[in-house]
Amino acid sequence: MLNQKEATYNAIINAIDNAGVSFEDGDVAKDVLTTEMRSEVRETLFTQFRNEEISYGEGFETKLNDDTELKKYIAGLVSNWVKKDKRLNGNVQYQIQNPGSRAGQGDDTIKALRSLIKQLAATGNEDGLVEAKEALSARQAELSAAKAVKSTPINVDAIPEALRYLVKG
Repeated sequence: MLNQKEATYNAIINAIDNAGVSFEDGDVAKDVLTTEMRSEVRETLFTQFRNEEISYGEGFETKLNDDTELKKYIAGLVSNWVKKDKRLNGNVQYQIQNPGSRAGQGDDTIKALRSLIKQLAATGNEDGLVEAKEALSARQAELSAAKAVKSTPINVDAIPEALRYLVKG
């Protein structure tokens, strides 16, 4: 059974070979992949998922049982690995284009504040817009601070004994 990265790589290489295009690892696949080749790659991966030739994580069964969801997933999978796999992206380390743009996506308060900001911008309520943006920034800072506290383990032994009482835990 192949992992998703290898299955995608193999499908892309096969589609390029079938089209008779010259391609070597480290070249830029997006420059040579045509619409027809991408379609062939997606069809290959769709069939492999259906035949359970590609491994997937827990909870994936819902996508596997819905053709539309699986096809959407596969389209994203192909785009993802064309960008991230060094064999397909010109042998460069992938860089996130908008780091932090997804920050707070799972937070209901941030979602609500972003919706409110859009609504206020559409209605031209400048005072409310400023207030809502401040609330959004405050909530994002709150979440960042909470994340920093959670993710930074403290080596209590490295702290002077007189200050160890300050360490929570």
